[in-house]
Parts: sequence; structure tokens; C-alpha cells
Amino acid sequence: MEESKDKTREAFASFIRGFRNDEGQLTYLDAMRSLPTKGGHSLAVNFEDIVSYDKELAGTLDEHPESTLKILSEGGLLMLTEFDMEYAKKVQRLNVRIWNYSKKASIRGLNSSFIGTIVSISGVIVRSSEVMTQLKTGAFRCTSCQTVTPADQVGALFITPRACPVCNRSGPGTFELDPSLSTFEDFQSISLQERPEDLPAGQMPQTLDLGLTDDLVSMARPGDRVVVTGIVTVKQRSSGFGRSRSRVFELSLNANHIKVETEEQLEEELDEESMRSFRADASQPWHYKKLISSVAPSIHGLENVKEAVLLQLAGGNPKTFKDGVKVRGDVNILLVGDPGTAKSQLLKYVQRIAPRGLYTSGRGATAAGLCVAGSTLVYTERGIMSIKDLVEPELAKGIEVVGDGVETAKSPTTVGIAAPSATLDSVERHKAVRYYRLAAEDVVHISTRLGKSISVTPETPVLCSEDGREIVWKQAKDVKTDWYLVHARSLEGCDFVTRLNPLISRIDDGCLVECPSTLLELVRSSLKSRFGTLRGASRALGLDENDLYYWWRTRRMYPTLGELKTVFKAIGKDEEELAEHCSAFLYRSYRGTERIRLPKFPTPQFGVLGGHLLQW
Repeated sequence: MEESKDKTREAFASFIRGFRNDEGQLTYLDAMRSLPTKGGHSLAVNFEDIVSYDKELAGTLDEHPESTLKILSEGGLLMLTEFDMEYAKKVQRLNVRIWNYSKKASIRGLNSSFIGTIVSISGVIVRSSEVMTQLKTGAFRCTSCQTVTPADQVGALFITPRACPVCNRSGPGTFELDPSLSTFEDFQSISLQERPEDLPAGQMPQTLDLGLTDDLVSMARPGDRVVVTGIVTVKQRSSGFGRSRSRVFELSLNANHIKVETEEQLEEELDEESMRSFRADASQPWHYKKLISSVAPSIHGLENVKEAVLLQLAGGNPKTFKDGVKVRGDVNILLVGDPGTAKSQLLKYVQRIAPRGLYTSGRGATAAGLCVAGSTLVYTERGIMSIKDLVEPELAKGIEVVGDGVETAKSPTTVGIAAPSATLDSVERHKAVRYYRLAAEDVVHISTRLGKSISVTPETPVLCSEDGREIVWKQAKDVKTDWYLVHARSLEGCDFVTRLNPLISRIDDGCLVECPSTLLELVRSSLKSRFGTLRGASRALGLDENDLYYWWRTRRMYPTLGELKTVFKAIGKDEEELAEHCSAFLYRSYRGTERIRLPKFPTPQFGVLGGHLLQW
């Protein structure tokens, strides 16, 4: 294995030192030497150059991309020390970035056969997050003996050492992260969408979420057409509540290189000759008509429509009137006409000439103004939750005002959500990609005889039936009494693995809990390990010392649910684990102390009982 690594490292060093371009220049050796001057720590390598110089090295990269890239980076850093040792010690890394890779793939065509391979994917960046800091190698200091233990961070979860190698202490509160000794790197997430010209007829564009690190961050912005080269990997879908894990994985791409094909020119400098020509044309009376006729010249006529499109491209100036009313300078147009009258062609023309124009149609257009009440429950890959709990965290990252009283999330996260299929005969998995908040003045409340209800804005479409046979979408304001509201009988097509919250999350914290002695011994030993003594635990958690030492152990007094929740949180356990040990619940009635047993999670029988109680 080591011989193979050395052979690959030597082959790459030979390529760097020996490859010459058509002009006879040592392309990559010169680029390596200039890194300290430019302050860079990445070397972009054309894959075709590797193929032409050393086909065996190219084959090794194609067969084992992840391990080979790591070896190339290590070899590149060794070469950098030869040119400037001080700079190599400072950066401590050299990223070898491969571009112009021979194996191409589309976002729509990406499947399981690509896992572990390196590919190039073309697309348009439609959204990007703010630049964040990601922990790469954590230095964890033991709170007892102050020993520092490093831990490499792999994957999406925060990894801490299992135990201190010196004092052997473990458990919650053992380690604290020391940022001054840890290694961080920049991180940014982006969404890559299919190019409009690559879309099959009648299909919606698909997206791929990518994570960018180090110097790839902020290389491209939303609207840029890019070619991303990287290694195809998988990430496990969230299974919602509980500890069960889904066997369904999503494809992802570890980006190694990004090449921007087209980007917006924010400022284009015109020479004097171009300025004189422009001023001469602008002084002519026919110049405005010339601009109108230049809009989609292949389409005959439609001068009024082309003028509206031209004014939209130029935009207007925002104004503030004396009474304080502000008017935005944006120009919006609505094209209405029969099929085949070039509406889509005009829009596609604007998309081609506008630097950051994106063409969208059908369900891809914004649905701002079509909202439901925040308490409405939705079925997502994270579990059953209110739509408020889903949307508010996204808006907290940053909002953008898109209309009067309408706010949208600036950096939305894609979340799987259950929704009707296109044929309305099943429920399937969809992606929520935008989040809105609307201060609605009018709300429509719809209730059924079975007790189901929903609150929506008047324009929001709901799936209903007038006669119980034909299913149609109707705006909420048009739904009549005695109509049928459609709801799903099963959610089999969503492949979500969701667990409900345990029932103890709905029980009053003052309720007494009957629990086995094994649980109480677990509590006592865990608190001693966490706080040193039970007396220290009682002071830290605000509990009665006598309860921990005597009353609970002898079962002469029972702990309250709130006390057990506090203890379990302190020892790093969740409510679901607590629910496993709750034998029964005690409450006081006119007959004395009553004992009742409840299931861990809501069952169908429990739901029927609850429905009868509510109806009664």
C-alpha cells in the first residue's frame, strides 16, 4: 500500500516538474512557485494534461479518486516546502483541484452507479448560503486534568473523544472545545439547478445541494453558470424523531473544483469610441424604436409587448413622495395570450440576455400569498411538525421582502415534505425549497364533520369534491358547505421514517411517576459521575437532597415528571429514553391516589379514546 502511495506521489511530482504546454512553458511548476507570492494554497490541474503526460496516473485518479486526491495534495505540499518552507508551514495544506474531467453527468442523470466516482456536472447556481465556519479538527480539553485531545471531524455531526486518555473520565461535561488550538475552515452550501436548455419537455428543473469548503467558498454566485467537478457521495436521509435510521440515501457531490462559465459583469468599461457611438445613436429620434425592434428580432410584430419587455430589462427608479409613500422601481409585466403567440419565447429571450435571468414555469413560479396557518401540521422528513416550526427557523437566518407584507427566507434549506402526486391518486415525497411569511388580513377556516380543520388564505387552493366523485382544486374562498375535503388515508409513498413524540411530552410536569428501582439506580450513578456527589447534583439541578439520597430509593415518595426530565437532560438522555422507564403515573382524585398506565407513544386506540373525550 505504501509503495503504491509513493509511486503515485512520484508520478505526480514528475508531472508537475515535466509537463510543458504548447508554448514550451512549465505550466504547473511555474504555478507552484508563484503560490507564495499570490497567497494561494490550491493548484488547478487540467485532467487532459494528466492524460497526455501519464495515462497510468490518470487511470489511478479515475479508479480511486478520493484516496488519490489526498495523495496528490500531500505530494504537492512536499513540493511546496522545497520552494518556500516557511509558507508551507503557514498554510499547512495544498489543494489539488481537477478540472476539465472527461466523465460528464447531468443532475437528472445522476444515480447510484456514480457513487465513489469523480464527475463534472454543469448547472446554474440558484441559491447560496452565507459563509460559515466549520470545525475541521477539534482540540478538546478535559475539564478534570486539562489534557488536550484532538479529534478529526468527519461527516455532518460534531465528534468528541469518547474518554480522556489520561484520567479516563467520560460522559457529558468531560470535554470543552478549545478554539485557539482547533482548526477551522470556511463552509458554504449552494444549490445547483439544471440549465434551462437541458430540461426535458414539460419537466421541472431538478437541483443538487453541494457543500463548498476552503477557497471554493464565494467563487460563484446565484445566477452563474458553472461546471462543478467532484466526487459523488451519499448522505443518509433524516429519519425524523427517534433513533431509527432510514435506509434511503441521497446523492451528493463533494466539490473539488468550480469553473464559472458565465458570470454577471457588474461594471463594464466602455472605450471612448463606443461612448461616442452610443451618444450619437441616442440623439437620433429612431433610437428608441431601434431598441424595441432589437428585442427578440426573430419574432415578428408585438411591438407593444417588446417595449414592455425592454422597459422591464432597463428597470425604473424608486421614488419617495412627499407623504412618505415609497414606490419601488421594479417593473412587472403579465403576458396573456393564446398558445403559440411567442410568450415563452419572449421570456426565454430575456433569460438569455439578462446576466442572472432564470426561466421558470408552472409549479416552479412563486406561490407567495398562498399560505396556511402556522399551527397547521405537515409531514416532513424531520417528522410531524407545525409549519411554523418549519418556516420560522429558515426566516431567522435572514429574510427578503418580495412584496407588500410578504417575506421569504434568503438562504432556504431543502426539506422533504409529503404532498399529493401529480395524478392525485397517492401521496409522494416532494421538496420544499422556499419559505414565506405573509401577514394575511383575511383567513378562511374549513372544518369537516370528522373534526379535521385547516386555516388558509382565501386564494390558497385546496383539494375538494362537490359531489364526492370528481376531485378538483378550488380556492378556499370558493369552497361551499356540504362539499367534501380530500385527505390522505395513508402516507406510504413518502418513504419517511417518522416517530411521534412520546406521550410524556403532553403530561403535566407535576404528575408523579412510578418507575422501577433500576431507573433510580441509573439516575443516582449517572448524577454521581456527572457532578461528583449527589449533594453537588441536587444543588446544581435545584432538587431536594433528601429525595436523591433516601425518599426515591426507598419508594416512600415518587419523583415528579418535571424532576425526572431535569435529571435526564443533565445526564444527556432524551424524553424517549425516559418514557421507556415510566411504569405508571399517579394523580390525586376524590378517591385518593389513582394509578394509570399509558402507552409510550400514541396508539390508534388511544387516539380513538382522545377523540371521544374531546367530542364528549
